[in-house]
Amino acid sequence: MLRPALLACIALFFALPAQPEELTLYLANRAPHAVAAELSSPDGDRQWPGGGKVYMLEKGEQKSVRIECRVGETICYGAWRFGDETTAYGVGPDRELVCDQCCLTCAPASAAHIDIGG
Repeated sequence: MLRPALLACIALFFALPAQPEELTLYLANRAPHAVAAELSSPDGDRQWPGGGKVYMLEKGEQKSVRIECRVGETICYGAWRFGDETTAYGVGPDRELVCDQCCLTCAPASAAHIDIGG
């Protein structure tokens, strides 16, 4: 039988919010033009970089970005030709495109590569 103090510790552990993890993403623009990119949860509740900002990548540019996410959280990428949202990649600018391979899961101390337009 578990002691009351142990039960309280277990309950407290499960009541604490998940600690954020830092995820490194390596973005590579393989499209023949500059792109704007955004990362988001599938429902759009969370976005990176957020605040109406996007990651800009020139043709051929590669950059790494670090985001904070919750373990198990799904993160999708959407990108589009800079200045022309009709040319889109991943889930697109408004998460309206279907893309089975454009999402990943946040995991502790992890990194992922995302090729845009390749």
